[in-house]
Amino acid sequence: MTFEETLPAIVVLGYALVVGLGLLGSRIRPRTVPVETGDQPAAETGDEPETPATIAPAPDDRDPGRRRLAATCTTLAWVLGVAVTITWLYAAVGIEGIITIVLVLVVIPFVVTFGGMLIGAARKRRSGGPVDPIWPQLLLGGGGLVFLVIAVNLVVNSAAYFFDYGERVALRITSSFSGNSSRNTVSGTYELGGSEHYADQIWWLGGAVPEPGTVVDLAIGPWWPYPFLTSTLDAALWMVIAAVLTVPGALLAVAAFRARSDSSRETTASANT
Repeated sequence: MTFEETLPAIVVLGYALVVGLGLLGSRIRPRTVPVETGDQPAAETGDEPETPATIAPAPDDRDPGRRRLAATCTTLAWVLGVAVTITWLYAAVGIEGIITIVLVLVVIPFVVTFGGMLIGAARKRRSGGPVDPIWPQLLLGGGGLVFLVIAVNLVVNSAAYFFDYGERVALRITSSFSGNSSRNTVSGTYELGGSEHYADQIWWLGGAVPEPGTVVDLAIGPWWPYPFLTSTLDAALWMVIAAVLTVPGALLAVAAFRARSDSSRETTASANT
């Protein structure tokens, strides 16, 4: 069996181990021990009832070995979970897809958050007093921008196939994999710019998967990540995804604009009063 065929079992087994290690670490972690602090004396006047005894949690330090074992299990669960997820993503979308996901889910939100902190501090210094939070506008606008940028990228790259303004290459198939209907891939070599390049595990939607040794024509999108388009179905599918992403992008952008307008009107009304 190939790695592609055993990957689903590896992913399921890996996540099962993650859950098992997490539960094990939670069960063997030392629990807190309730300690009675005693009744508080009643007030001297006698009018107030005496306060009941309180229970204060105190850590159980009698078994540091269990604490270390629990921490080890939890750490292994996190490391294994990250490793299984990266392996799954690498097999599904490749290294360029992983980079794109990290940019969209980690780098861009961090930049937006850090920028919001700087803008908020600058607005507070200028106004000399409290100001309306800018977070709603940044989150809405940033989210809408991410959706729209991805949609534009998909449209431009897929349109390259229909209007023939991208690079056209002849791919000589060196290996192919025919799995289920949603995961057929081909790998091979092609020449571009006078040098030979290797394409690894291109998602194939153009009908039957070609055999090794076959030469097929492909289009390469003009914008990063320079995707390969194997058929009209590829390009059409990307157009549909772009249209779907445009809807939340436009809605978030409109919401950000309205939030900005409402904030400006409230600031103007406060200044006039």
